Amino acid sequence: MTAVEAHLRHELEISDYATASIRNSGQIPQHLRARQLKEETSYGRVWRRLFNSAVAEGQIRADLDPRYVQLLVLGALNWAAEWRDPRRDSVDDIVANAQSLVRHGLGVNEESRTRGMRSTRKSPGRR
Repeated sequence: MTAVEAHLRHELEISDYATASIRNSGQIPQHLRARQLKEETSYGRVWRRLFNSAVAEGQIRADLDPRYVQLLVLGALNWAAEWRDPRRDSVDDIVANAQSLVRHGLGVNEESRTRGMRSTRKSPGRR
């Protein structure tokens, strides 16, 4: 939840550079693209470690592929820069909604824990 908040606050409040980078990443000149890809890869590793830890601790549902989940979450967080209207949309509200979506959309609820839902089942894409 801390990573979700930090990402959104950085993107929407703290850094105009981060917002511009997210919006224009596919349009920068090739000689700058290599450095940008290196930074993206490094940042992706941070999130991959977070998701891998959550999987290892049984905090993410077994029916979800952690790689897809990471890509979808980051994509959704990044897209907030496109649709947010600062005159109408509070960063606090966006953060709270994103955290709830991640927590409740990915998390293992008590009912599934008691049924032993955590398994080694692989997602359909990994068969």
